[in-house]
Amino acid sequence: MAFYIVLGVMYLTALALAVILTARFRGVHGARGWFVIALCVGLLIRLALSSLGHNNDMDAWTIVGDQMVSGLGPYHLSPTGEDTCVKGGPVWPYILYYVRSLSLRLPSPHPESYHMLVSGVLAVVDSLIAVLLAVMYGYVAAALFLVLPVSFLITAFHAQTDNLAVLLGLISWRLLYPPEGSCRRPFVSAFVLGLSLATKHILLLFPVWLFFARHSLRDWRERSLFLILPPVVFLFSFLPWIANPVWRANILDVTFGYTSNYGWALLPYILKLLAPLHAWESLFSWVPVFRGLLFVWLIFMLSLGLGLSRWDDKRFILYYISGMVALAPAMADQYLAIPATACAVFRKNPFSWLYIAVASITIIGGDYNIGTLPSLSGVREGIQAITALNRWHTSQLCLVGLLVWEIWVHKREGKGSVVKPEVGGMANA
Repeated sequence: MAFYIVLGVMYLTALALAVILTARFRGVHGARGWFVIALCVGLLIRLALSSLGHNNDMDAWTIVGDQMVSGLGPYHLSPTGEDTCVKGGPVWPYILYYVRSLSLRLPSPHPESYHMLVSGVLAVVDSLIAVLLAVMYGYVAAALFLVLPVSFLITAFHAQTDNLAVLLGLISWRLLYPPEGSCRRPFVSAFVLGLSLATKHILLLFPVWLFFARHSLRDWRERSLFLILPPVVFLFSFLPWIANPVWRANILDVTFGYTSNYGWALLPYILKLLAPLHAWESLFSWVPVFRGLLFVWLIFMLSLGLGLSRWDDKRFILYYISGMVALAPAMADQYLAIPATACAVFRKNPFSWLYIAVASITIIGGDYNIGTLPSLSGVREGIQAITALNRWHTSQLCLVGLLVWEIWVHKREGKGSVVKPEVGGMANA
């Protein structure tokens, strides 16, 4: 009974936070009632999915949580293999410490008890993302985000943490565009962006994009602040563990050196048509840090950011999120949830809906989500059988289409394909 009370408190907290925080804002575009309905439905879906089963990533969260509780830290490589060492910053392991401590003190009436608690935390994260989308872009975008399959499949069943990094990034962005009558807080914004990097380095190049964007940062002091403070926060987050030589080696090898499914993405596939991948790797092997394909990705991302930086567009961060996944040299199922915020906001863009469909099918037909359940094995096998083109490539191609469409609409009409409501200083398109 105690477990279900705690779980209920988590989900009621997610609901209450979203309802109370959005109630503070007046004039938000869209119907708030539909947003509340979508919030309730989205949270119920997340709760239900988290009880069905889990994959090996959830097993890793169990081990990391146990290591944190026992004092070994997040970068202790256990004998069971590499997956037990955190591949991002320490923000999520600290959260797992409290969740695992709580789960060990509660009776476990369900085989997925710990999974349900972890997904409950991530449901709170999703509800806060929805609040930010509501106050910045309207209730329709927030409601769509909550019920997109690509979002709740990763949050609830996969229990991956990419949306936590996205949430911190959106908070940082909001602090640069506060409600009318409030002060901008560039220092706090840069610090929160550093916390996002210390969760997962999804927004690694966003400080550089902001450096280009004069409409977001007012002077050289602010630009320098965003170039320096977020990476410093990210690097300093590892200080408690670098004194131990084993943990330091794991941070360098597993965290900083992690490549995911390197080369299994759209960009490497296209480059491979021009020359073998080892030729690209050799060509840019001299570049420090960003070697090989990473250097090509860096050039594309910086070029995109420089091109878009001329627009005074309050969706600048959403362009970055879409471009980062579209051009990524490595892919995994959980990365497909990252652009869910952008798809919800760019809902008039046909490529948003195409991406949602392809990405959702990709996740269900993959090896890490609900398609692995015995009752859905036939669906998963059917998806894998009828899919001729690589589903990751297709998803990324849809995001390329999304960006091209937005650029075309902006050039044609001088605005993007979705109207931005004027709420708290966020001007209409």
